Amino acid sequence: MGKDTKIEWCDSTVNGTSGCDGCELWNAQARTCYAGQLQTNRLSKSLPRLYSSDFSQVQMIPGRYAQAASWSDLRGTERPEKPWLNGKPRTIFVGDLGDTFSRAVTDEFLTRELLGAITSKQGKRHFWMLLTKRPKRLAELAKKWGGLPDNVMAMTTVTDQQSADKRVAELLQVPCHWRGLSCEPLLGPVELRTVNDARGNHALSLKNPSANKIHWVICGGESGKDARPMHPDWARSLRDQCKTAKVPFLFKQWGEWSEVDPEARTEDGQHVSIIADSQKGKSLFRPLTDCLVSADGRTWSRESLPSDLSGRLMRRAHKAISGRLLDGIEHNGYPLTEGRDA
Repeated sequence: MGKDTKIEWCDSTVNGTSGCDGCELWNAQARTCYAGQLQTNRLSKSLPRLYSSDFSQVQMIPGRYAQAASWSDLRGTERPEKPWLNGKPRTIFVGDLGDTFSRAVTDEFLTRELLGAITSKQGKRHFWMLLTKRPKRLAELAKKWGGLPDNVMAMTTVTDQQSADKRVAELLQVPCHWRGLSCEPLLGPVELRTVNDARGNHALSLKNPSANKIHWVICGGESGKDARPMHPDWARSLRDQCKTAKVPFLFKQWGEWSEVDPEARTEDGQHVSIIADSQKGKSLFRPLTDCLVSADGRTWSRESLPSDLSGRLMRRAHKAISGRLLDGIEHNGYPLTEGRDA
């Protein structure tokens, strides 16, 4: 947890639990979750009582949410490094290093510790963002609480269409004022306009923005030594869907990989896909740092790319070098944090 954080979309983070039940980023075959890597490699060694060396071992850590509630009120203040937060309440990201709604975390703990902190006199000064890959459990608990307080946003993680179809539909069942998506790491294309709840309500509405059930979308690529490249058109698609539906869009990062020559366009204005044997492909491709990613997310070298496929040329660098610009623009869309009915 941290009173201050470099994460672009919040002021602070708090983790009242450690560990996670597992997901597409952390299982027997995959170990790319940054939180899992951090706990396994560092936190379990420096704080072994709180963080197990096995990320699937979930623990509850009493007192942390109350500590976060006691942090200073930031309403009306400026954040020079994050001006999109200027004037807003302190925004607290709950659960950046695990999943708060894992099975081993009891309802009693969440009601006493989390809800108690959020609804306390100090906690009401802040805006709390609950991010989970288990929105179904969040929905069940929120119904027991009579709905989430109006200073809370319910959020879920989306990595591809499969996760969007399941988790966003479940997120729409959470009784709350605010819902958001963290599409990071984005590992496949996502069409939000096709996702509905059980009553047929769309996550995003093209015709009536006031009917949107999603109020914010964050997008970003994967980071870390085993990071996979995000096809640029996946991010562009989310950006364009949000623009059409008038939903704030924040592009957090390219991650470990970024697009080479993103300004290159065809005569009809489309972004150029590189054909491996083309003169452009040969001149730009750097074998030690580059790959070609096809629209389905598969990666290729210039030699292995099938002749009937084209790919976007991606270059590996540290995420700080890859940056946050999407087509030359820094997208810092941010939702309202007050004045909305449930």
